[in-house]
Amino acid sequence: MGECRRKSLGPPKLAPARPLSAPYSSCQLRIDSGDYPLFAPLVIANQAGLGDDEGFSMFGTAQSPPALHHSTPSFTSAPLIELRAADFTPLTDLVTDGGTFGYLIADGSENFAGSHLTALRAAQDGLRIELLTPGSTLEYITSANSGRYGISVMGPLEHLFDSEVSFSGNTAIDLRDPG
Repeated sequence: MGECRRKSLGPPKLAPARPLSAPYSSCQLRIDSGDYPLFAPLVIANQAGLGDDEGFSMFGTAQSPPALHHSTPSFTSAPLIELRAADFTPLTDLVTDGGTFGYLIADGSENFAGSHLTALRAAQDGLRIELLTPGSTLEYITSANSGRYGISVMGPLEHLFDSEVSFSGNTAIDLRDPG
């Protein structure tokens, strides 16, 4: 993951592989173009029992963003990308296809920034944000064929800019207490 360094040396991690463990915003996780079937949701969390991941940028390629989907969609009822208490973790140039939510940002993931994200055919919401703190921004979001809302925000939102939502089962964009 490049030049990611921790502030202090702590005890070594017992987990054999922690590919998303990068707690500072100078760290980046780049995903190449391609089709990525997921066996389980991609969970980025800073919560006990889930992980210690936050503060890094995750992005694909602008010309041909990577497409993430469940490998067995008929047997998997879960979001595709889920951020839980993952502060300062922007997502850019990604595509999700299916899942209950394409993107679920929840549990106090402060200062979320989503840009050039596409959510296709989510069973419920293409992109759902459940936050109590301000600072989140959405730019250039595309959501199509969601079962409920294309974009759903419960809590403060700094701005929603230049986004397109089509063929949602309910309201295209649902904002509750956006501030």
